[in-house]
Amino acid sequence: MRRKRNRRLKKINFKLPFKLGRKVILIIGFIILMLAILTGLGHLTYTCNIFKIRKDNIISNVPLSESLKESIVNQSLFELDIKSISSRLIREHPEYKEAYVFKRFPFSVVIDVKKRKPFAQIKGRKFYSLDREAVILSAGSNQSFEKLVLIEISDRNRLFNIGDRIRDKRLSHAFELIEVLQKGKFANYFRAELINSTHLQGTFLVLEFESVSEDSKIPARGIKVILGESDLERKIAILKDLLTQSLKDKLSLVKYIDLRYKKVYVGFKR
Repeated sequence: MRRKRNRRLKKINFKLPFKLGRKVILIIGFIILMLAILTGLGHLTYTCNIFKIRKDNIISNVPLSESLKESIVNQSLFELDIKSISSRLIREHPEYKEAYVFKRFPFSVVIDVKKRKPFAQIKGRKFYSLDREAVILSAGSNQSFEKLVLIEISDRNRLFNIGDRIRDKRLSHAFELIEVLQKGKFANYFRAELINSTHLQGTFLVLEFESVSEDSKIPARGIKVILGESDLERKIAILKDLLTQSLKDKLSLVKYIDLRYKKVYVGFKR
């Protein structure tokens, strides 16, 4: 048998021509130098006093706490974390719905806050205003709020904190009723002084009359209207006809109106 010969691998030397190698080294050196210069310029830009935020240049449509202002002052406009500022505002003020923070070149910050709008009020141990999402907006008052419909849910007699969200089907039902009243522009004829939705099937409102005609005041207050749970738009339409037509001259004598059944029941004061 023939012996296998060990094949030797040939060494290949990769050598760049002297002139080409010199050019490559110069190019790499130039790139490194430019990167160093750009990095230095970037650092100078970020730390330059021109771009540092001053307290007088924080513009806001709501009052800001001193601690929040101090956390912004002397920061570079480029490094400012606007998302954290927005989140902090919402966290510290649940009555704010949205908070937008904008950078204004070269050293100003603009904060635009959208507040939650009062939609109604609920009676617990105190009176609390709340928005359409059922978020408590006030710390509680011993007196009711003007121009806000009062909602009563008897077993909700407790203290609430700003930012609490009330999750209750009965409250949602009362909100739906308020929207039906607003849709029909019933404030032109009367306003709902109170809505009680403790028991959905027995939901009722108490009416406070302003006027039914332009030249006369209706001397009637505190009429109880029982609506129940369903078909609110139809029932409110029937109620409007009763108040402005068949019962128009008898409102001072009306004690209650029951709209839960096909037949309308009207109770008169004795």
